[in-house]
Amino acid sequence: LNVQDIVIVCKQGHNELIRDRCLWAIGYRLAVGYTGNLESILSECKHIKETKWHDNCLIGAAQEVSFQHYSNWEHVGEGLCASVLISDTRNRCIQLKDRLVIQ
Repeated sequence: LNVQDIVIVCKQGHNELIRDRCLWAIGYRLAVGYTGNLESILSECKHIKETKWHDNCLIGAAQEVSFQHYSNWEHVGEGLCASVLISDTRNRCIQLKDRLVIQ
């Protein structure tokens, strides 16, 4: 399945929490699939046209990149969160990714 196909499935979630987490999961998948490659993750999340859902994709990816400590993970996580379009959500992205950093 491609990102657009998965978004269609996510839209069918029974409530907002399920839909949001489904979009985070797309971000997790992209982070793992592209082993933390910033440009590839950004390119794929851009396929999601709804701003909130686009941002949730980036949040999930930022969390996974930080958790996995992929190459250049600090820069990638910052780049993903900086690309979040809604300012309150951008701040949440930073908090969530930082919480998952394993020292």
